[in-house]
Amino acid sequence: MDQVPGTPSLLRAINDRTALQLLSEQGPLTRARLGALTGLSKPTATQLMDRLEAAGLVEALPGEGRTARLYRVRPGAAFVAGLDVTPAQILVRLCDLTGEVIAQTTLPTPRREVKDAVDRVREALGEACATAGITVPRLNRVVIGLGGAPDPQTGRIRYAPHLPGWHDPNLLARLGSELTGPGEPDPAVDVENDVNLAAIAEQSLGVTRKGAPLECRDFAVLWIGDGIGAAIVIDGKLHRGFTGGAGEIGYMPVTGQPLTRNIRRNVNGGFQNLGGAPAVLKLARSKGFSGSNAAAAVSRAAGSGSVGTPLLRELAERLAVGLAPLVAVLDPELIVLTGAMLQAGGEPLRELMTTELHDIVIPRPKLVLSEVAEEPVLAGAIESALAQTKQELFDNTRRR
Repeated sequence: MDQVPGTPSLLRAINDRTALQLLSEQGPLTRARLGALTGLSKPTATQLMDRLEAAGLVEALPGEGRTARLYRVRPGAAFVAGLDVTPAQILVRLCDLTGEVIAQTTLPTPRREVKDAVDRVREALGEACATAGITVPRLNRVVIGLGGAPDPQTGRIRYAPHLPGWHDPNLLARLGSELTGPGEPDPAVDVENDVNLAAIAEQSLGVTRKGAPLECRDFAVLWIGDGIGAAIVIDGKLHRGFTGGAGEIGYMPVTGQPLTRNIRRNVNGGFQNLGGAPAVLKLARSKGFSGSNAAAAVSRAAGSGSVGTPLLRELAERLAVGLAPLVAVLDPELIVLTGAMLQAGGEPLRELMTTELHDIVIPRPKLVLSEVAEEPVLAGAIESALAQTKQELFDNTRRR
């Protein structure tokens, strides 16, 4: 492979990226400390900080003397938004470039009324931005998570019959051009599967993150809430599949369960019929554990000691049956369990699932509960938005 020459502009870009990354990870630093961490000479470090300050990416904190002054990434240099779209609501979180949350709002979905998805996103972003004291055109990037997947071949949202208003064939293009008024810049918009975003959160904040005891680059995420989904990470990268549908295991055929027919309209049958919320709630009630939803019933069983074990064991058997094909094909090092129902089952359910799964497959991946228990879809959306925004800002310094 040909070597890329180390041009002055390329070396400056590498140094800028390194400095900004250190400031993002370690917080305010002096010029001297930044020079020591990067291995740059004092004059080069000074030039670097002057360049980033002039670009509006860093700012000096009040201090005595130029050499003792602390510098940080300027929070207002960029803003990003993460959205978690469900049938009941749109949850929005806004962050500045440092990752600090500046607003979080919820837009409930009106009953018996199907609204255009672009109108809904515009309204949700408008409310959140008003709370934060900024405008939508100030946003650099918006990442939307939902229980479906954008098909890169057609641009349509697939696997989302439960989200009325999100099936416009031009939706992705419209989201990138109709969120602001005439003449105003639109933020970049990405739409991503919700479980994929949960996997991104695990990579950045959870059990597989760099430096964590269970850090790894080959893992799967199993999500069970109202529905069932999985995310697959291979060599540190999300595997989305040709149509974006990798991990849609709720539709997977399971022996003894009816096949899911006409899957564009029907989500019953297959693994969903075995381990989805309606099936689990029915199972829990048959074992004497009631609740307003499946997660509540499973939580009661998990907190009931040996009394709840029969329910948890049967549930573990069902979930192991669904996980087995994924493990047999992918042989992941780790499986992260997340979603309301798996979090509700906690360690008792995790232990039983591990035993059942290892009984029926040759690979023996470790099963662990997610450490990103609070709104993992939003967390992953923000991490994705920040990573891409920083990449763009860092790249811009190379052209200055």
